[in-house]
Amino acid sequence: MKKWILLMVVSVMVFSLAGCSATEGKTDNNVMNPAADKTVEEIAGMITADAGIEVQTMITPLDEESFSWFMFIDAIEGAEAVSADAMISSVAHSVVVVRLPEGTDAVAVAKEIEEKADPRKWICVEAEKTVVKVNGNLVLLVMSTEEVADAVTVNFENLK
Repeated sequence: MKKWILLMVVSVMVFSLAGCSATEGKTDNNVMNPAADKTVEEIAGMITADAGIEVQTMITPLDEESFSWFMFIDAIEGAEAVSADAMISSVAHSVVVVRLPEGTDAVAVAKEIEEKADPRKWICVEAEKTVVKVNGNLVLLVMSTEEVADAVTVNFENLK
């Protein structure tokens, strides 16, 4: 009887492990890595293209030194990031896209950015709305007018 119970327990454990590994293999890479075939610069262009941005913007690839100015957190090793900020203007506008390296907790990164983001980082102006979103391994930070922030956010959420 004891052998029979032991055999049943071992069988259940083996099948449960096999079930877990089968679902891991079926992960949709596009969900975890949306726009995987695009650079962060291309993604920034895609999500801002029809967002109603009325100021001229400049695309800036972020490096270890500039990362904290645009993202309000320390640089993340292996991350790729780009900013589309208003050129010299009295308009507060910034769109930043970060592709995180595999294994990075995107939700935790976004939470830290949201806690530290300062919509008054510009002299004498403040962004109307600040949005931080996660889409797979991408993190978005938008600080702009409400209309622009909403439009960019929708475009980001629709990335595949």
